[in-house]
Amino acid sequence: MDTNSEYSGVFIDNGWGNQAGQHYERRRQVLLKEAKVPVLIRGVTEDLGAPNPWATLHEPVYQDPYFLYLTGINQPNVVLLLDPFSQASILFLPDCDPKKEFWEGKFLGYDAGQEEDLKGRLGVSEIQPLSSLKHFFIQYLRQAKSDTIRMFWHHKTIKKKWVVIRDFHFFFKQKVHQWLKDESIRIENMGNFRYWHGMQFSPKDYENLSEAQTISEHAFRAVCGELPKLKTETSVAALLTYHLNRNVAWGMPFFPIVATGKNAAILHYKKNNDPIQGGQLLLLDFGIRVQNMGSDISRTVPVSGRFNPLQKLLYEIVLATQATVESAVRPGATIQALNDLCWAFLEQELQQKFLNKGGKMTRFYDPPAQSASPAQPHFCGHLMGYQVHDGDPSRAYKTQALELGWVITNEPGLYGHFEISIAGKRYAETLGIRIEDNLLITEDGCKNLSQDIPKTVAEIESLLSRVICHSREGGDSGN
Repeated sequence: MDTNSEYSGVFIDNGWGNQAGQHYERRRQVLLKEAKVPVLIRGVTEDLGAPNPWATLHEPVYQDPYFLYLTGINQPNVVLLLDPFSQASILFLPDCDPKKEFWEGKFLGYDAGQEEDLKGRLGVSEIQPLSSLKHFFIQYLRQAKSDTIRMFWHHKTIKKKWVVIRDFHFFFKQKVHQWLKDESIRIENMGNFRYWHGMQFSPKDYENLSEAQTISEHAFRAVCGELPKLKTETSVAALLTYHLNRNVAWGMPFFPIVATGKNAAILHYKKNNDPIQGGQLLLLDFGIRVQNMGSDISRTVPVSGRFNPLQKLLYEIVLATQATVESAVRPGATIQALNDLCWAFLEQELQQKFLNKGGKMTRFYDPPAQSASPAQPHFCGHLMGYQVHDGDPSRAYKTQALELGWVITNEPGLYGHFEISIAGKRYAETLGIRIEDNLLITEDGCKNLSQDIPKTVAEIESLLSRVICHSREGGDSGN
């Protein structure tokens, strides 16, 4: 847990303890060295659910990932000004509010009497009230005589055109632009550097990520151990979230997907409330955050304990696809190239091992008949970091070469209705299969961080068969 316990909800020490401020400051210095001009960045603008007072939401870590990477601060309405000339980090905080603290607990607020303590704790050079930001910033720029500042905002591609994502970064940039309308100062986007810099992890980050993988493994095994007793997706989700959260305070990076049967063909299935029927596949997509780093795992298991012949055939096609992608991951590869390899290989496997054997399928994402591209239900992977989907939210990084130390997911999937006759018996089923691991880019390839979480047919059936046999023998220990 955070040693800065007084502020543990709003300042994540990342496992560095009382040295956390110094570590975050070193990251800011890397940014300053690259920028060479003043940098202005803000975090999220509102608490979760703030626009809708009836929506009570709980997400222990919800800060913008890059702001979190630079500061460790996990609360709204905080702005950071970085001065390349004095190497100063100037933090703007909302005023202290005893009434808010009475209701919600301690948060980082401006109080002249606490400034020195907070400066040391957070590793910043100066703390100012957020209410003074406009005046302070304009006066600072006039004294610094800088004609350029850097901020960042996101873009996405729509019909081959760059379109700005209108999130809080965009609106903050618009506000600053209005402040500076009479100042002849240019605002440049430092987004590309933000994506690269935010993937430079520390040894502590990798330790936290490794712990997240271990917790994910234990949670998966625990759910499989209780599976015969669980009759609904809701009960599976409840048990899964319990085992994920029971020993850590930072929450899940996303709410788990718990989908049986045809529900698993919905990519971001949310209900998690249907009954579980025998013979179905159960798709679990889940993760846990340890300090700033989170896992992102998918596994698909047979509720009955054994894959039927159709399920096994399709599952092993997805598993072989995942192995093929993993073998191609290395520094210099791109998400786009891995994605192309993924779906081309899966299509080839389906043709040879399913369609050529008399199988029929109706996928829910088939491309138009005139398209030469293979069907692609989703990208086969994404960057991971201080958010589970880190980097550019529209994946403009997909053509950027992967670098040593980056972390990505590898998650091929297959979704639709499938029919085939095997050994004289007809099988027909609507299902979804996804297998997802987390890969660390190494010098000669990658390391599968989630390799200990069972995923082969033999591993899963062995795990479930022990559980089901135990259950049938009445060996419930009561735990």
